[in-house]
Amino acid sequence: RSRPAELPDEVDPCQPFDEDFEDAKSRGHQHRQHQCPFPSLKLMRSRPAQRTVPAFLFDIDGVFKTGALYSRTGAAGLRKIFDAGLPFVFLTNGGGGRTEMEYAEEMRLKLLAAETADSSTILYDVEEGDKRPSIPSDDDLKGNYHRRRRRQRGKELVLREDQMVLSYSPFRSHLEHLKSLPVLIVGSKECLRVAKQAYGFRRAVHIDDYSRDNPLLNPFKRRTVAAATKTATARAEEVRRQEATVKEGKEDEWGHGPFKAVLVFTDPSDFFDGLQIITDVLLSSRPNEVEYEKGHLIPCYFSAGDLLWKSQHRHARFGLGAFRLALESLYSARMRSLGLSEAAVKARLSHFYQYGKPTLKQFKFGRDAVLRQARRLGCRISHFYVVGDNPRSDIHGAVQMAALAQHNPKRQINDNQANKSRHQHRPNCEPSWSGLLVRTGVWSEGDPTYGAAGVFDNVNHAIDHVLRQRISDVFVA
Repeated sequence: RSRPAELPDEVDPCQPFDEDFEDAKSRGHQHRQHQCPFPSLKLMRSRPAQRTVPAFLFDIDGVFKTGALYSRTGAAGLRKIFDAGLPFVFLTNGGGGRTEMEYAEEMRLKLLAAETADSSTILYDVEEGDKRPSIPSDDDLKGNYHRRRRRQRGKELVLREDQMVLSYSPFRSHLEHLKSLPVLIVGSKECLRVAKQAYGFRRAVHIDDYSRDNPLLNPFKRRTVAAATKTATARAEEVRRQEATVKEGKEDEWGHGPFKAVLVFTDPSDFFDGLQIITDVLLSSRPNEVEYEKGHLIPCYFSAGDLLWKSQHRHARFGLGAFRLALESLYSARMRSLGLSEAAVKARLSHFYQYGKPTLKQFKFGRDAVLRQARRLGCRISHFYVVGDNPRSDIHGAVQMAALAQHNPKRQINDNQANKSRHQHRPNCEPSWSGLLVRTGVWSEGDPTYGAAGVFDNVNHAIDHVLRQRISDVFVA
């Protein structure tokens, strides 16, 4: 039941008000000057008419898609949230070297394609747990045809840049102090463009470029490059070029001086190259000249920590967390080989900083993004729902946020207060959190759920569950 069509433009029930409704009734004569043509709406200027609604933080991989293939049920579920005008963001441990705007547009187009798919389109039957491509049945098509046509005639799905919280999104604001300093960027080649152009790390250097101009750091890569040339003469010339590069002191060519930090945006394209070069850079400001400098101590930031993630393969694949584990192990072993004490090893490892789910800083970043959405939509939040496929990151993070909300100095809002808050302004309420687990990704039957409030076949079922629980919040203005 939305806002009446005849409501005058100057009366907006979705805006916050300073006066309490009861106080306004007792001083009703003060409102006669407004000459409102609708007597029943005379006091709406003073009524805190903001909806108090649930909000969603969605994972992407294993929830809406597997690999590059998007689920039709995921598109249908998101359509319900969008049409109901509920605040939501995507909170992912991925990003793939895209900006938030690029990811939002790409995801919007693929969700629309999944939503409007017809019988000639081969879709991934994620909702049924079947990892084989399948064609929708005739019964499905007949049943969904009219609903699909209604969706096409309705509001166009819009995803905004500020609704995408990628694994490395916090780097933009949290690492402001590094933007004028030389930093080493690790990840796909596109990450350098994101770091420099979108986030403002003006003196960023990509690990592939650094490796190319310091070829002796990784002897295996040197062999690979030389072997790629077709003739013996060309191979010998390539080796001579690499040796000359080192003699000319290419480390100073960038003009950046020693790196002040390492920023791991995504998995490196060359796993071994990443392990070797990051270890060298962490141990010394001049890896070609000095093996270890005691006074050289720089931070290393990781954008995500998932050991596993869901791709198109039947089983989960290693994620960025696997790279961090390998780097920590090799870096520690290398320090011990140099004679460092266990205390010194531990002190250096303490300069590894983790972002991404399930860290509190990542979830707080996502929470702030949802709150901005709520302000834009003119509503308040009664409860945060995290929907994901990985209990160790999605659900564990939601449980941590629920504990934080419970111990927040602000009074926590509970389900009974949620209904009352639609009619009474409660500025000091802290909404609680729940984690909803789906079966379409990493989690398998029998695995621990880490405190999930429910387990569902797919994201569409999880959304339906919330809407049934919160129907009075969602559909009462």
